Amino acid sequence: MSDSNEKRRGPRCPIDLFVEESLDGEIYLHPAVDLSLHGIYILSQDDRRAVDGTRSISISFTLPTGHSIEASGRIVEVHDHRGQRGMRVAFDSMSEEDTEVLRTFIDTTIEAAA
Repeated sequence: MSDSNEKRRGPRCPIDLFVEESLDGEIYLHPAVDLSLHGIYILSQDDRRAVDGTRSISISFTLPTGHSIEASGRIVEVHDHRGQRGMRVAFDSMSEEDTEVLRTFIDTTIEAAA
């Protein structure tokens, strides 16, 4: 098992959706490529390089099921993903309802792929 897999706290599923990020009064739209109960991996056009893991951002996205998720999180990793800047966002806060909907979505998506 690789080091990156050992750091993961839960299963991830591939996704193809857009995430709206609110940061310092600005709104950014990013494509997302994978999702877990603990975080999301998004692609970005900006040039973020340094990550201290303490700055909070607000994000929202709509699952393919139609349920909208709102969360706050921290950018904990920034690197290139297939030639584009990628950011791993760890969720800090999410409603209980959104957490349960997300859990069900991830479990269903992983089971369907098996």
